[in-house]
Amino acid sequence: MIVKVINDEIEFQKLREDWNRLATYSTNEFDWIYYWWMNHKEGNELQVLVLEKDNEIVGIASLYIENSTALKYIPIKKLTFLGARISDNIDFFIKEDEHKERSFNTLLDYIVEFNQINSCCPNFDLWQKYAKKYGLNFEYAVESRKVNLSNFKSYDEYYENLNKNHKKHLRNANNRIKEVNVEYIFKEAITKEDIKIIANINLKRQRYLYEKGDHTRSCYFLDEKKRNFILDYFCTDNSDTKMLIYMKLNGVPIAYSLSVLSKNTWSYWNGAFDPDYERYSPKKILVNELIKYAFINNYKFFDFLEGNEPYKAYWTNESSKIYNLITNKSAKAKLIFYSRKFLPEALLTKSNSADIRLIMDESYQVDF
Repeated sequence: MIVKVINDEIEFQKLREDWNRLATYSTNEFDWIYYWWMNHKEGNELQVLVLEKDNEIVGIASLYIENSTALKYIPIKKLTFLGARISDNIDFFIKEDEHKERSFNTLLDYIVEFNQINSCCPNFDLWQKYAKKYGLNFEYAVESRKVNLSNFKSYDEYYENLNKNHKKHLRNANNRIKEVNVEYIFKEAITKEDIKIIANINLKRQRYLYEKGDHTRSCYFLDEKKRNFILDYFCTDNSDTKMLIYMKLNGVPIAYSLSVLSKNTWSYWNGAFDPDYERYSPKKILVNELIKYAFINNYKFFDFLEGNEPYKAYWTNESSKIYNLITNKSAKAKLIFYSRKFLPEALLTKSNSADIRLIMDESYQVDF
């Protein structure tokens, strides 16, 4: 086997076909990762590993070198996954054959720090097997939940198997929504104006939660790099891999879902609702409509992706765990690892006071 290091963007783009052949999930297909890199490459170094056997690409490690700081001020170089912190189900992409473990082991020789390793990923058993050998700390980070739609003959059977109280709340919400004129818009051709609309719904919801004392959530649309990634990816022409769904009341968008699609999986990647319409339970109603739509269109999974939000458990019948893998071979790495583990968050990261000011400024609107 031969390992090639790709750090040139022209060569990177040439990997598209093989990349999509080997990639397992919609949020690690080539376009997703490529647009993420184009908006996060400043100050960093592309470091994609390509594994070849008999002139065939049999493995890809989607990596880059992140030049950043730890403990606010210590400069560090970190070899990690492309798409980190905005992607789910990250893994090596490896051809499923009798050489799979050897391929995995060859790529793993380059590891420094990897995040968001999902227990449902194809190579999870190998991550577990080799974590100790390579001195990796294998720690639980967050849960990921999905509905296995193939376990049910129809939406009606799925609905009957929901929790009794959840069905009651859903019936009550549907009764309330009958009082108003509601429509659902499924858009494949997503525009910049659409992103602006949903960004401000998201920001309004964020502001509402912050005022209630919930400071745990972040808003992608306040981060310029993430916002530009969303524009670049979701507003491109390959509409079969993405969809924006609006819930409108009297023609006004009150909730949305920004979803990523693959051949058999509907991934609920981002969504929010206008808190002014909370009495109608718009998120609950919209999720229900999306799951109906997924059944009608023969998707096998409806994936809520990562997050420990309690509402996800009411809808789903499968869960997995996401882990971070961190090596701490050097003295600096050990210092950073134990500091992250035991010190308060305020001492570890720089203040996001700019974001907080925008959240609390009721006159502020996201614009492009």
